Amino acid sequence: MRPDEEFCSALKQTGYFDELEVRILKSLLSLRQKKQARVTAAAVAKEAGMPVTNAYKYLYSLQLKGIVESNKDKNRVFWLSQSANPFPRLVGQAAQEFSEKKELLQKASAEWVKLVPPNHSVWAGEKVYEKYEDNFMNRAALLFDVARSEILITSSRFFSEVVLLDALGRAVKRNVKIRFLAEEVDSKATSRIRETGIELKFGRAWPYTILVDDVHGMTLESDGKGTWFLNQADHKIKQHFEQVWDRAQEL
Repeated sequence: MRPDEEFCSALKQTGYFDELEVRILKSLLSLRQKKQARVTAAAVAKEAGMPVTNAYKYLYSLQLKGIVESNKDKNRVFWLSQSANPFPRLVGQAAQEFSEKKELLQKASAEWVKLVPPNHSVWAGEKVYEKYEDNFMNRAALLFDVARSEILITSSRFFSEVVLLDALGRAVKRNVKIRFLAEEVDSKATSRIRETGIELKFGRAWPYTILVDDVHGMTLESDGKGTWFLNQADHKIKQHFEQVWDRAQEL
């Protein structure tokens, strides 16, 4: 993938740029490579393959984000901003929005406990055993949140996803015992992980699994699919974990 394509792909993934904004920006980058740094909306529209009116709309949208600049002449031209890198400002905007949403969700969390008090019955006591193909992160985080005494994990690496780390952190605060067997571990992070009280070993176990309180858990295959179960013991997972844990290397 070319650098400009990788750049535009990253912008799409942020959710801050829609597809047509990215197409306009890609066209501006392309024209710039052709030594056309200051261009009309008509030139951008031709490069992007869209009507001029649409090109104007998205050029102005990008200008509001600080990525595009323009003059005030009758024959208006546009160019990519070199006054200052616009992305640190967008990072600041994202941080502000995150802070506001976090505060609102924290308030919602406090109200939820009042409106729907927890009864500590996982999935209303119903037995669940099903195949899944997606949403691993939220399923795993739920398992960590319902844990009362023990969490056993085998994985290719120690988690880096904030959602999973936060859920593990909540489990640690509830004095849940956590043992984590990973194939790869960042040596710099090992001491920080141990400080949390999580037991960590280096070794291989396949398939990757999570087992909570002996009765809730999930497996993860190489294709991202797996099984997910609640309220039913799976002694094979526990036995296999203990075997590989005993053979694993202390870190």
